[in-house]
Amino acid sequence: MPGCVLMFSDKVRYYVFQPAVIFVALSVALVVGSVVSDSIIIVAALGPSAFILFITPRSSTATPRHLLGGHSLGLLVGSTFAIVSEGEMVKSFITAYPYFLGMIAAASVTLNILLMGLTRTEHAPATATTLVVIVNGFSWSLALFVGASIGVLCLVHQLLKSRMRNLI
Repeated sequence: MPGCVLMFSDKVRYYVFQPAVIFVALSVALVVGSVVSDSIIIVAALGPSAFILFITPRSSTATPRHLLGGHSLGLLVGSTFAIVSEGEMVKSFITAYPYFLGMIAAASVTLNILLMGLTRTEHAPATATTLVVIVNGFSWSLALFVGASIGVLCLVHQLLKSRMRNLI
């Protein structure tokens, strides 16, 4: 029984520390992102990325290669599809067939997944980055926001990784 209490108290420390790190890291990432891009943009992928980095800090997808590579590909693929979607012919097709935008989004996510697999930079939340760019359209502000925010999360993760452990 004393062993269980010791084990429980050890886990409690991590269950308090790591979520606190998530709060601080996400707060800093969002502030830095908004300062760099001159606007606040809510990118749904930041939450799942923070989960992977700070709840499963030693998982294979919680490495800088996966985090930065996956989101970079997400930005690249999403931006490419968003820019193509702004063309007059594609715009008129989307206007005539509104479901076509969903097909464009599905194609962009599929390509992002394929490229992450080929480059060994798998990071599931990065597929949401692709969708964010498709929905919002390409802008340098969005690219800067995502880059700065992901960079901050990666930096905090690398600085604190030795003090964290996988919680699931």
